[in-house]
Amino acid sequence: MVLGVDPLAQYPVTELLLEPGAVLALYTDGLVERPGTDIDEGVETLRANLARANVRRGRAGGPSVSAAADLLTAQARQATERPDDIALLLTTRRSPSGDDT
Repeated sequence: MVLGVDPLAQYPVTELLLEPGAVLALYTDGLVERPGTDIDEGVETLRANLARANVRRGRAGGPSVSAAADLLTAQARQATERPDDIALLLTTRRSPSGDDT
């Protein structure tokens, strides 16, 4: 079922605290699923690639969130056997001082 289609549906709400500099990735299964491969492998690959991307909000030492998203989806777009759509949203939290180190 597509989210939002059933007006009576109730969805769980979860709160979490992102530490300054942390990155939150929301994605569809099309980004991490590959035919014949356990989805957990795809999730772990995404996690490892995101960690290697070293996102730093455009500061020196790492790519911006946008550039990291491009890197993460580029690999998936090149796969010849990817029957599902791909969606990825990355966001990060800045510290109040703006120093995310």
